[in-house]
Amino acid sequence: QLGIAKSVGVRASVNNIRKEIDFLEGEIDFLTHSVENLQSEAEILAGFEQALQDIAVSQGENAEKIVTMVKENESILKEMKANLKQAFVSAMTMVVMRADKDGDMKIEKKEVPLLALRLQIQLEPYHIKLDTEKFELMIREDNDISNVLKFCGNLLFEDELDEDGDDDSVASGATFDFETFCKSLQENPESLKMTYEEKASMAILDDKLCKGSVEVARGGRMTISSKASFSRKHERKQTIVKEVKRRQTKLMGGRQGGKRAVGRTF
Repeated sequence: QLGIAKSVGVRASVNNIRKEIDFLEGEIDFLTHSVENLQSEAEILAGFEQALQDIAVSQGENAEKIVTMVKENESILKEMKANLKQAFVSAMTMVVMRADKDGDMKIEKKEVPLLALRLQIQLEPYHIKLDTEKFELMIREDNDISNVLKFCGNLLFEDELDEDGDDDSVASGATFDFETFCKSLQENPESLKMTYEEKASMAILDDKLCKGSVEVARGGRMTISSKASFSRKHERKQTIVKEVKRRQTKLMGGRQGGKRAVGRTF
């Protein structure tokens, strides 16, 4: 009986061990299968990582290429503006000199609108738009042909002139003190005259010539001058300044007329 009991106990132990072995084998199979799955996922992730690295490298190269292309385009636009500047100066000089029929080096003010039209026609083949209002205002301020030629010379060689850092344009300051500006008009009638920047901004390049321009991308318009600013903010400010100048000129003309009338009375 004792032997039978021992035999039954050994058999039970062997069965338990076999169950443990079967369980462990199942766990081993599960772990093996899990490891294989993880390796497969790791390979997929490694492929994604490589793809992301390739994209990052490609984007970096594209960004550098874009920056290089923008710089090259700006260089081309600068050279194009220089050529168009010469064409503008040549056209303006020719139109103005032909208008001096009596040889007195003066432009008849009644001929100014017709001159503006002739100049605009001369500039159309070069895709240059003329701000006729600014052109006419410049001539009416000083109808001496030498004044026009002086402006043409300054425009043609503006990049070669010495820059002292001063800007006499009221509209180009960092801040715009409207009250001070009005007082300056009363104290100094010369301040009513157009600045160089205002004159230079009369020649605007057509949109088809400005593609890829940083200046246009920032919301401005491209002129033939490298010093004439033409952003939307600048245009609004110029409109205000122009209106103040117009009103001040009218006011000063009225005062002078009143003084002459009083003088005649006495």
